[in-house]
Amino acid sequence: MIQVSKYGRINDAPVWQARLRSPTGMEVDILSLGATIRDWRVPVGNGLRSIVLGFDRVEPYLGYPTYFGAIVGRIASRIAEARFVMDGQTFRLDANDGSNTLHGGREGLSVQNWEMETDTNTNTVRLSHHSPDGHMGFPGAVDFTVSYRLTGNNLNIEMNGLPDRRTPISMVQHNYFNLGQKRDILDHELWIDAHHYSPYDADLLPVGSILPVAQSRFDFSTPRPIRRPDTNDHDLDFSTVLEARRPLEKPVAYLKGEDGRVRLELFTDRPALQVYNSVTLDVPERGSGGRYLSKYSGICLEDQMLPDALHHADFPSIIRDPDHPYHHWCRFAIRTG
Repeated sequence: MIQVSKYGRINDAPVWQARLRSPTGMEVDILSLGATIRDWRVPVGNGLRSIVLGFDRVEPYLGYPTYFGAIVGRIASRIAEARFVMDGQTFRLDANDGSNTLHGGREGLSVQNWEMETDTNTNTVRLSHHSPDGHMGFPGAVDFTVSYRLTGNNLNIEMNGLPDRRTPISMVQHNYFNLGQKRDILDHELWIDAHHYSPYDADLLPVGSILPVAQSRFDFSTPRPIRRPDTNDHDLDFSTVLEARRPLEKPVAYLKGEDGRVRLELFTDRPALQVYNSVTLDVPERGSGGRYLSKYSGICLEDQMLPDALHHADFPSIIRDPDHPYHHWCRFAIRTG
């Protein structure tokens, strides 16, 4: 059974919450606002443990640009100088990160109130949103849909975008994970099936090259803690390049909480994984369950296309059209002990 309730209001419209439950005891709360995973609870011992950061009220989701659990886009990550050229025409976008565009602009998909419907037969929540031509500067109208399906300890996510003309699309689900019971995630163990990464400049924009992770701080090809024993600098905000010929039925990454009782595995069809461990997070109020929302409070594993692909011809294209719409799937599998 899927429980649907009114969670709050924005702009005189209701924000809905759908609660998915599985026979294994896992619970996931989905908001219509931003198609957001508000909370995600997994059975540990005799109780439930929340494994994502979020809020207990609607208002903070609009008051703080954290993207907690939201679907972000039309374009995830940054677009340099808030503009791009396509088919000989320059499109100017909303600059919400200095001179750059971040996660689709100030009114991107993460702050839209999506339409919601549920399917109890498949234990699925489906959300839809129509983005009009020119919104945040992007060309073409796009019909976006997102589905969350909970099966046992697996959360399956599908993202689709059907444009009416050529336009760039690159979405991501933006969870902040904290699988343990500590204030930070520095003692979580992380593994990523990637031997290369895309270097960034000082503005966190790709320089265009692809380098080996070996002997760099970005090497998680062998499982290791996020905390670096040789320094106090544990910041992570980088993009790995996943193995192109990998079998899609195998995970591209896993994250394990510091007490070893919760392990999360990520499966995806995307070519890159952005890793961000809340380097700039600084929210003055507590989150759901009283969690602190500060530096290192959570870690994002953002499966996506390579950032700023619009300015790097060697990166896989993110241009879609009516005959080649956007489709993206990922799956999170939880193991508890």
